Amino acid sequence: MSDVTNAAAAGNAAENHVVSTDGAQVEKLRISTILGLCRRSYGQYKPSEEDRDRWISEGKSPDEVSQTILEQISTRAQATTKDAVGMVGLTEAEVKRYSITKAIRACTEKSWPKHAAFEAEVSQALGRKLGKQAGEFNFYVPLEVQQAQGLGRGQRDINVATSTLGGYLVGTTVMGFVDLLRNRSVVMRLGATILPGLSGSVSIPKLTGASTGYWFASEAGTATESTPTFGQLALTPKTVGGYVEISRQLLLQTQYNADAIINSDLARVIGLSVDTAALSGPGTAGQPTGITQTSGIGTANPTAGTACVYADVIRFQSVVAGGNAMMPGFAYVTTPTVAGIFMGKPRFTNSDTPIWQGNILDGQVVGAQAMTSLQIGSGQMLGGDFSNVVIGEWGVLEIEANPYAQFQSGIIGVRALYTVDVGIRYAAAFALGTGMTG
Repeated sequence: MSDVTNAAAAGNAAENHVVSTDGAQVEKLRISTILGLCRRSYGQYKPSEEDRDRWISEGKSPDEVSQTILEQISTRAQATTKDAVGMVGLTEAEVKRYSITKAIRACTEKSWPKHAAFEAEVSQALGRKLGKQAGEFNFYVPLEVQQAQGLGRGQRDINVATSTLGGYLVGTTVMGFVDLLRNRSVVMRLGATILPGLSGSVSIPKLTGASTGYWFASEAGTATESTPTFGQLALTPKTVGGYVEISRQLLLQTQYNADAIINSDLARVIGLSVDTAALSGPGTAGQPTGITQTSGIGTANPTAGTACVYADVIRFQSVVAGGNAMMPGFAYVTTPTVAGIFMGKPRFTNSDTPIWQGNILDGQVVGAQAMTSLQIGSGQMLGGDFSNVVIGEWGVLEIEANPYAQFQSGIIGVRALYTVDVGIRYAAAFALGTGMTG
């Protein structure tokens, strides 16, 4: 991922740096910066000339334009998902009919016509669109199924009179894989910007250096022209794999119940991997660059060693605000251990109001949302505007079954491959504190 090398400048509109009284020069700098943003390469999501002209005429600042462009990209990506290469045109009834469990069973028993003829047909059609060919033990899951999220069907009821014949399964809800995956990720739940259904690499221009302002030496003075600098937030496909083991008995159970369990397990494994990458991915060995590894983020370590007090959590907001990147979506992420410490510490002497309010999973700190995650490093706390985290999603879920994972006990191995990438728009929007252990 491209690093933000000038964090403070990136968070500001160019005209905010111009102290000249020459209104025409200020306007010229604003327009040139917006034109520069719109000229950069966005691939299929390039802003239209109409939008560009409207933003200029409405007096939008470069930072407002940058945020609007990102929102447009996200909206267009979601709107075009229905026509994405990962779609095969399934109807709602066909999505309901599709079963990952049946497909896995067909893989393990080498009998697609008997157990999953429909799923085989879908996988083959999707393979043709992707230019790939599914093998005997793997298959492709279309985006319609991945993103099902209920499709208005609510709960799937298995209607039988007695519990032993299915009553225990009545009301089982089968959610889409993508929905489950996002629910497993703290970063996504805190408002990361999602770009779904991508079909190629995406470059999102960003302002990395603002124009320079000049003081006039006299009434007849002029401002020297300067040029803002731009960078790109490049998202390229990176694949993460998740592996779970299931029993033969589970595959023989009612498919709706088994689908829910398998979906949940795969989403948990992959969701945690994506979350870890978004928080602290090293940017090497095929992994994305996460927030804590992005050059330019702020530092908010405790003042007095590890003895954290109320002022230490306030510091996160002041550091981000000092980079002109404080936004209403600011939130905190830390470990359950650190959250527990703050739950037991009052904000002020002789008060009973703890620094961390709420429960240990979801709380509030200094008026901002706070969540815990075991994906963040020990003794660390991260604060920032998580909408500046951009997560791109490509293609479809590929699942492969190994019927011989544990042959003697009938355990089947299931591997899922998912393609994503993570980028950080403004490093200045985040601050990291370490050593918060007491």
